[in-house]
Order: sequence, then C-alpha cells, then structure tokens
Amino acid sequence: MDKQPQDIITMRVYHPNDFEQVKDLFSLGIVGPGSPGRLSFRLSYTHQYTFAVYMVLALGLWLSVSSMLWSITHYVGLLLVVLALGYLVWIFVKVRGFFEGYRLACLAEDLSDIPGYYKLVPSPTVTTAMGLTPITPSGFWVVEAHSPQSESTRKIVGCVALDYSLGDSTSADLRRFSVLPSYRCKGIGSLLLRTVVAHARCHRLSKVHITTTSFQMNAVRLYARHGWIAQPMKPVTSIGVLTFGHVEMDLPLR
Repeated sequence: MDKQPQDIITMRVYHPNDFEQVKDLFSLGIVGPGSPGRLSFRLSYTHQYTFAVYMVLALGLWLSVSSMLWSITHYVGLLLVVLALGYLVWIFVKVRGFFEGYRLACLAEDLSDIPGYYKLVPSPTVTTAMGLTPITPSGFWVVEAHSPQSESTRKIVGCVALDYSLGDSTSADLRRFSVLPSYRCKGIGSLLLRTVVAHARCHRLSKVHITTTSFQMNAVRLYARHGWIAQPMKPVTSIGVLTFGHVEMDLPLR
C-alpha cells in the first residue's frame, strides 16, 4: 500500500483571513480533545465526592422503585434521585461556565482584533495580500498545512502569540498557544515556540513569560524542554469540586 505524502507545513504571520480558523483552533484548545475543559469534566465526574453521589443516586432509584407508590420510602428515594442529579448538573454548569466564560473573554479581548492588538502591519518587503509583519516585540503567528497535491486545502493547524503589552519593557508573555489535536506530537508546537523565542531575541527582550495551569502538564513539559523554568505554583482556583494551580514559567534570554 502506497504511503500517503505528508502535508507541507508553513510558518507565517497571522492575516485577518485566518480569523475563523484561529478562533476554532483556540476554542478546540480550551474545550476540545485533550483540552483542560475535557480533562476537568473527566476529573469532576470521577472525583471521590461524585462517586459518593453515584451511590446516593443508585440508592434513591432502588428506594423509589422497590417501595410502595406514594409511601414515605418512595418519596425519600425520589428526593435522593433529585439531589444526586442536581449535583451532577451543578458540576456540568460550573465546569462549562468556567471554560466557556474564559473562551468568550479571550475572543472579546485580543482575539477580537489580532492585527490591531499585536501591532501587525503590511510588510514593506512582501507584496502579497497575506504579507503582514509585527512592528513591536508583540506578534501573532500561525502554522499552515496543505496537501502536496492541492494548495486549495490549506488549513491553520497551530497558532501562538507574543504579548509585549503585559510585561515590563524587557519582557513579553507567550499567549494563545494551540495546536490542532490531529497535528500534535509532530513538532509543530516546538516550531511555534522557536519562532516566538527568535522574535523575542531579535527585539532584545530579557525573558519570555508563560502562565498555564496544572491541568496542562503536557504543555508544561514541552515548555520545560525548550528552556522555560517553572516558578512556585500560585494559589489554586476552584471549579466545582476541582482545584488547580497556576503555573508561572520564565525563559531567560540574557
């Protein structure tokens, strides 16, 4: 059987035509496969408290079906069922609300106007419509993939940003790092990080800062392999029955 040719990968600066794909890619990174949103749901519904609720639900169902209709035991069973189901719905609402709120806040912040926020302007050296370039230490890049047989099937499979507006005059923050699930473990994440670091060095920044969470340990390990150093974990945030820590990491450039 013939081996399928690999996609051609291209790294470039963001263009407004990429917006819908970048928005979808960012959303997948929050609530898609392997995302902190999916992990939070799995951990919440396998938490020890939740297992106790499953037992209460089973007991309630047994009491409600095994006792005489309209008896006190029947009502107790129904009450237990309602309480258990209410708890499970509460978990869903809390987890979904947290991550959906974060996703919408990001789309309303820098992602609402990527060229304006990250200071991307038409490049004087590139004459095509796709030619934008960052004019400050900030920037936004995408990785594009297409089949060797057809360039019309181009799709955005990764993105990353460097935000100079959040730090001091010698540092910047890495943000919006995301890779399409089907393209992970193929070196695209490393390509994005190397691009950001090269841009930061070009602008003589002293460090690049990252804030992530204890839900994203694969990303933490990737950052560490590229030289980022984790700081002591910040106070935890609660989502329903879960708590997670904020992981701060710095990459010294001098």
